[in-house]
Amino acid sequence: MVGVNNWIQGNGDVSIGELTCLGPNVVILSTTHQTDLAFPIKHQPLTKRRTRIGRDVWIGANSTIAAGVTIADHAIIGANSFVNSDIDEAIIAHGCPAKPQGRRAESSKRLTIVFPVAVGFNDRPARCHAVARFFATMGNTLREIGVDCWHICHPAAAAGLERVRGERKYIREDHRDFGELLDRIKPDLMFLWNGATDAHRITKGYAAERNIPIRYAELGWFPQSTTMYFDLEGTNARSSIRKLNLSRLHVHPRLETWLANWRDEQRQKAETQRESGGTAGRSGDKFDDEGYILVPLQDERDVNITLASPYPTMDAFVSALSLKFPNEKFVVRPHPHFTDVTITPRPNINVIAGGPLHQWIENADAVIGINSTALLESLAWGKPTHSVGAGIATGLDVLFEFESVDSIVIRRELDPSRQERIRLFLSELIFRRQFHRKDLHYLDKLQQAHGVADLLVPAVEDGKPAASNSQHRPSERPDYYCLDRR
Repeated sequence: MVGVNNWIQGNGDVSIGELTCLGPNVVILSTTHQTDLAFPIKHQPLTKRRTRIGRDVWIGANSTIAAGVTIADHAIIGANSFVNSDIDEAIIAHGCPAKPQGRRAESSKRLTIVFPVAVGFNDRPARCHAVARFFATMGNTLREIGVDCWHICHPAAAAGLERVRGERKYIREDHRDFGELLDRIKPDLMFLWNGATDAHRITKGYAAERNIPIRYAELGWFPQSTTMYFDLEGTNARSSIRKLNLSRLHVHPRLETWLANWRDEQRQKAETQRESGGTAGRSGDKFDDEGYILVPLQDERDVNITLASPYPTMDAFVSALSLKFPNEKFVVRPHPHFTDVTITPRPNINVIAGGPLHQWIENADAVIGINSTALLESLAWGKPTHSVGAGIATGLDVLFEFESVDSIVIRRELDPSRQERIRLFLSELIFRRQFHRKDLHYLDKLQQAHGVADLLVPAVEDGKPAASNSQHRPSERPDYYCLDRR
């Protein structure tokens, strides 16, 4: 890799080995002027000196390599260095002139992680290409501390693995030789996205046979488009979040400011959408802006609906609400990825396919839904939020929970104790559980992520891992990292 604004003077012969990286503004010379005092420098001939840079070398930004120098394989040259003498293999050198400061060393033990993506999927496997990209970024970042990361991916999603080295990925459509691959890789840990499909159950069976622990990942909440979360037990209705003891939590001091800014941001987005000609959902409605219950729908094809919803279709759910509460006005908002859903027309149902979702949440008296991210967003708006079926917040008494529409009692107010539980719950989701996907690129962020941090623990004497890496500053690099199996 040749960096921006590099100058390589090749007339005296320069060779650069494979996998070598040159930072920006690097100068590599291979000739030098003779220096006889009897003649001006510019009139003296050039002396050619071969410059050799080995394999897997990293030369930092703004460095200059003098003519005739040999930099052996695996060496590292720090930024702003002047190299005028040979550098031995795997030496870390920097300065002007560059001097050895240390040596690269291979970790004595590696944590090995495998990331299967969409293996065995027969339902839209191509939609998992973003998941493959997330895990590829995560694996590349963890390699910085010696974690050995492998990827097994369905070919329809494999475009997301373009940044993964060939020898660290396998493209497999099904589980035909999945066990043999695990035996070859010998992972200490497996990461799965969602983990609830039939194909995932097969994957987890192979892991269980080999005593491979599993961690899970899924899209986050605020906003879902740029966040994710990791969990030790599962995702959505299977997440360990459902087991939170809210009485042991504390509200983050920035929660109220965060919520105020978040609500303002949603209002601004809604206003921008209206000004740009988007459907606001106000003109031509059967209802006015007051006195309605918002019903955000789910994607019927989503595995979280097929596993955790008491209603097989969204039409069945909405029809049950309409018949149970004939005097209520319901605004029904289809899922953005399932807009072609068919809802039976009824006099107290108004289906709004477009316009800003948060406009409808803010103006609603209450919200009713099935395991939807919109239910969590409704809590952030301070709305009485009713859930049918199991979800990530089930059992925490922050939602009004019901097994079916038949048992729903609609509330339009939140008592103070529930408001406090909601604040504790949102504080945990926003400031502890939620992880911004862009931070997958940054080791210090990834080392602090819930569901990942406890895996990366520094080793201590006699091979026993420490309880947590939180005691160590990011700049402190232990000799190796290993999985805390306790």
